[in-house]
Amino acid sequence: SFGDITQLLSTAPRDVVELLRIAAVVRNVTASLGCSLADRLRINGTWAFRGLPGYGGAWAGVGPDSSLSEADKKFAQMGYRLNIQARLLVIRGYLVANAVLNRTLLATLHVFGQPVVLY
Repeated sequence: SFGDITQLLSTAPRDVVELLRIAAVVRNVTASLGCSLADRLRINGTWAFRGLPGYGGAWAGVGPDSSLSEADKKFAQMGYRLNIQARLLVIRGYLVANAVLNRTLLATLHVFGQPVVLY
């Protein structure tokens, strides 16, 4: 109920509440512009991926592993980047499968005469 949500949010840190508000604003704006959830996640993932640091350059020698050799630093950065790339690929695959299954279900319901509401 609304009271439970209010109680939960009153115990959450202020930063979390602000992030939830921002996410709600972005969700409402994109919905009013006709952007689906899958599109929004794809766009956010694409721009998050572009924001990752490169294999070297300004990020070399920064952080707690600064005592490592240059080869080790580049290998660690490459592993981090590949890990993020793999996770984004899994999320993208999940979104594609979800969209295909959703459309298949909607088409099947439509064929059998069930009322279908598209959002």
